[in-house]
Amino acid sequence: MMVCTSEVRGRHRRTVVARCLTALVGLFVVGVASHSPADLYRLVPGDIIDVIVADEPELSSDVNGILVGPDGRVGVPRVGTFEAAGKTCDEVAETVRKALIGPILVDPRVMVRLQKHNQGVTVLGFVTTQGRVPVLAGSAPLSQVLAAAGGVQAGAGSMQRVIVTRVTGEVLEANLGDILAGDAKADVPVRPGDVVYVPRTEQLANVFGYVATPGRYPIEEGDRIGDLIARAGGALAGRAEGASEGDLSAVALMRADGTTLTLDMTHALAGRSDDPNNPPALPGDAVYVPELRLTVSVLGSVVSPGRIQMRAGDRVSDALAAAGGPVRPTQVPAETIGADLAAAMLYRLPDQVLPLRLDLLYDDPKSFQDLPLVTGDVIVVPEGRNVVEVSGYVQEPGQYPFRPGETVRGAVAMAGGPLLNVGSTTTVDVRHRDGASETVNLERDNPALRPGDAVSVPYMRERVAVVGAVTNPGVFDWHEGDTVVTVLARAAGPRGPATTGPFEIERGNPGRVVVLRREGEGYRMMPVEVARFYKKGEAAGNPPLEPGDVVFVPATARFDFEALTRDLLLLPGLLAR
Repeated sequence: MMVCTSEVRGRHRRTVVARCLTALVGLFVVGVASHSPADLYRLVPGDIIDVIVADEPELSSDVNGILVGPDGRVGVPRVGTFEAAGKTCDEVAETVRKALIGPILVDPRVMVRLQKHNQGVTVLGFVTTQGRVPVLAGSAPLSQVLAAAGGVQAGAGSMQRVIVTRVTGEVLEANLGDILAGDAKADVPVRPGDVVYVPRTEQLANVFGYVATPGRYPIEEGDRIGDLIARAGGALAGRAEGASEGDLSAVALMRADGTTLTLDMTHALAGRSDDPNNPPALPGDAVYVPELRLTVSVLGSVVSPGRIQMRAGDRVSDALAAAGGPVRPTQVPAETIGADLAAAMLYRLPDQVLPLRLDLLYDDPKSFQDLPLVTGDVIVVPEGRNVVEVSGYVQEPGQYPFRPGETVRGAVAMAGGPLLNVGSTTTVDVRHRDGASETVNLERDNPALRPGDAVSVPYMRERVAVVGAVTNPGVFDWHEGDTVVTVLARAAGPRGPATTGPFEIERGNPGRVVVLRREGEGYRMMPVEVARFYKKGEAAGNPPLEPGDVVFVPATARFDFEALTRDLLLLPGLLAR
């Protein structure tokens, strides 16, 4: 039983009760751990372990753990290095515990656990010693892994074809003869989790690809490549619609010595001995029959225009999808245009020109005629007008991508809205792509737009008027937040007393004005005591104005109702300018 009775550097001593409880807990942990599977596992180079000393973090390993080195040794804080390979975790813990007993700790409690297992490489087949070979540095050359397994069995294992299966499922074949000849590229790297298989030396060839029955087949005396393909059931015929076909015109032959040939086996299956496209079969051959492909071109307003390899049975919709689909306004800058699907054409050798209503592919798939492809077909998708133009007195005039369901209000909003106090917020002009035009009242209507439509926001300035006994009466721009005082300031304030020739001009009343606000066909008069704002700061003496308001400043001596009436007659013309 391991019980720590004291701690270094002046730490408080535990009570007798605490030591007893710790001893009981330690006994329970040891009793359970002695039956764990980890005790049966013996460490190997490349394993990572955690060393935990109870209540002593500076004597324990960090979160990265401790690596069992290639020499089988580990380095533990305050303990040093010692042999760990071949030991269980409990045996390593006991070694650490004994090393810490002394002036540092009286009776330390130590636990060692396996943080990461070195998965290593599994070597199977005709080698001297099958099993797992540790890999320490992330990867190791194939030759090194086979050497660790004792090498290939002489006379039994294949030297020309060693199969490496990656954790990802990728399968590689290596030629040990090339490695021994000094070809560094042939000595492929092997990683933890990979499986290396050395097959038996025999007269076999591999036939794969688009054949009826891919697999490994024995080579009989006099066999040629055509015989191997026939033994695999021949190339796939693709009789069902959309089914793949094997392409006998481009069969790939990979010899065991690394030689690669491309064979046109279309007329070479008769087995003539003098046909260079049907050479003799050799042990270790790999014969690949590729898929028959159609070459077509998709040009114009598509995401990825160019030549595309298609499969037998593919149709126009498949080619359009392979080209990334038509360009949409949301995929390109706003000043460019999208695809005109209704005007797409199919050009087919020798001189056919077929219209393609690609718009039906998206709008009415049941009525779309999805033609099967032929090698050499060229599909052209022209540009369209999938934009909406917004001009006039808006924040950002220009062309904007058309979105399904777009409306007049939405288009104006995309352009940042009308210019404040300049652009109309009530009516806009719409010119449709077909030449028709209309004026839309945005307060009442919000019609849908079509691609190619244009929206124009006309000039419509918001104004207020200042009349009466002011220095500079007239019409002024209205701004959000304008009040009686700010507008009076633009008119240079109430008029002062002055004499012009034989006439004496009365000065304006600085303390009282009248605001006239349109209601129906007339105006409502609202007296405002401006003096209350100047003297006491009351908000009632400086109310906000609305577009179309008229501020009348009377003379000091009297309220000139006739002058007010005369000015009101001029207001419609003034505010409409």
